[in-house]
Amino acid sequence: MVLVGTVMVLRTERAQVTASNQALTAQSLNVAESGVGRVLDLLSKNPTISLYNFSRWQTATNAQQGIPGPTSCSNTGATTSIQQFAVNAASWGNIDAADASKGQYKIVDYAYTGAQPSANTPAYTNLGTGTLTIQGRTNNSTAATNLQVNVPVSSGGFRGVPFPGLWLTGSSTGGPSGNQSVAGNVFLNNCSGTANLDSGTDPSTGQAWQVLHPSLQMPSLPAEPTGIINLSTRLVGNNVSMTLPAVNDLLSTLGTQQVYAYKIPGSLDKATITVPAGQKVYIWLGGNIEKNSEIIHECGNVSGCKPTDVQIYASGSAITAPAVPSMCLNGNRELHAFVLAPNYAIGVTGGGAFKGSLWAKSWGGVQSCNSNSNHTVVNQTGNWAELAGVLSASTLPPKLDQITSWQRGAYQ
Repeated sequence: MVLVGTVMVLRTERAQVTASNQALTAQSLNVAESGVGRVLDLLSKNPTISLYNFSRWQTATNAQQGIPGPTSCSNTGATTSIQQFAVNAASWGNIDAADASKGQYKIVDYAYTGAQPSANTPAYTNLGTGTLTIQGRTNNSTAATNLQVNVPVSSGGFRGVPFPGLWLTGSSTGGPSGNQSVAGNVFLNNCSGTANLDSGTDPSTGQAWQVLHPSLQMPSLPAEPTGIINLSTRLVGNNVSMTLPAVNDLLSTLGTQQVYAYKIPGSLDKATITVPAGQKVYIWLGGNIEKNSEIIHECGNVSGCKPTDVQIYASGSAITAPAVPSMCLNGNRELHAFVLAPNYAIGVTGGGAFKGSLWAKSWGGVQSCNSNSNHTVVNQTGNWAELAGVLSASTLPPKLDQITSWQRGAYQ
């Protein structure tokens, strides 16, 4: 009887120990799961770091040599936050800073295996997998539970991203104000910048026009295609007027498109260029568009014509600092075009306006090119699909997909 009683006591004690260990394991697993949630929240807010191993998070930077830092206004100081998070999470830390009894977690590792997106990477393409390993424990005197999850990482895309009719990168600039307004979305890199918006909705999203401060970087100018036509000899003299394309002008290949490509190395001064509706004309510009000059392109009711059939890529390479390259839209016409001019100041005088999309550095400040008239100066009509060759999805942050593996390790 004594032996039987002893065995029963041992079994009871063993069961109690097993139950206690199971409870501790469950608790530490819950803590580890909370730690996974913390890290996934960081990745969702700063998805670029999902493409880099944990060892590099502590050196996250806006510099090209390191991890590109987030620059959206809502993420001010995010680079410092990522660095600090990585330093802290490498060691045991409380899940609840105010209550150590709720458990502790730490990042054992995050390892990304896969490719970096390139300019030719299609949107929403699987790039690789991030493997996150977290340890959790109930307090600093108990063993820990390992939890490993696999997070698929895909290239970004424009689905659901508003398209900007006006995009200004100047750190101290705002959009049209006073009596001027925009019928479109406005992107401003100036976190405190504003712009007057017309009432109306974005046909791509169904939302009202917005002023946004995104983390997107304005794209660089595309390279001049082979066979580009230099207009220098055609723009000699005053009050020059020409129609493009001219007879015998040849098409150039730009990506998958056949377009008429032209180069104006200097400024467009005392000249008028007319592009008939239905023609695809792309112009690379080195200087200003002066107040006394005009590029005319209006689709009217021509079937199939789009404002983005005319695209102006302005480098400002012919303008010597400290002068700022500029464009002045004069007269009472709308220029139907897509304009990419990352270094330019833009002005509108009279009843002029842009229809399509205008991406530049700043609005206003162009000498003798200010308008006080009460009208819409930018009418948005472009969309991401029409400009796929200019702004690739790879410029957007990557996308985290649903976790594909959730594996618990040994209780240590």
